Amino acid sequence: MTQPNGYHDVLHQLDQLRHNEDHDRATSKQAVDSNTTRVRQLRQRAEEHRMELIELSQKLNAAVPDLRPDPDVTASDTIDDALKRSRKSLDDVNRGTQSTLRAAALPPLLPRSHHMVRNFLVYGVAMVACFGVQVLLLQLTRAGVLPTSMELWIAFILPVLFLILGWIGTGFAGTPKLGVVDDKGKAVEFTVRKSPRLGVVLAIATMAGFWVWSVT
Repeated sequence: MTQPNGYHDVLHQLDQLRHNEDHDRATSKQAVDSNTTRVRQLRQRAEEHRMELIELSQKLNAAVPDLRPDPDVTASDTIDDALKRSRKSLDDVNRGTQSTLRAAALPPLLPRSHHMVRNFLVYGVAMVACFGVQVLLLQLTRAGVLPTSMELWIAFILPVLFLILGWIGTGFAGTPKLGVVDDKGKAVEFTVRKSPRLGVVLAIATMAGFWVWSVT
């Protein structure tokens, strides 16, 4: 018995629908697998950045930044949009981390300036403070509160003490918060230039200035 042509058309349509369904299923599976891999890689990268931020915060004695997800993300966002935004956020975090690392590897006081400028400022502040203390102690000495035998100590020994304080201060002002490393990640010894001769010159100038002030 001969089957009608319509029957063959129906079978052909069913086969075509079945083929399209299999193709769509395979395509969907590939898309899910691809998105799963992308999400897994993004999570791994985010975890690496999180550990770097925690370690950096501990070294700098700073608070750990807020690592919670962005509350602006909505359910209507597509997976591609969410991954693109997350990848951009990670890139921003990485740039910020690298910038912080570079800044932390520089001296905390006047990081871009020459060490002589930084040391001059530290020693200068120390000598200004020394001169103020000298004036105060001399006034107390002349008022009879302190013995007059302290005048030589005030004029010459006090600047030496403040010179030592300035020398210590240049160490704090010139030492980076983080150690310096080379391209291979190995620690590089960092030498702080304290310019002691500059401090001695300023101390002698302070002694001379105090002597001139005391005799006028």
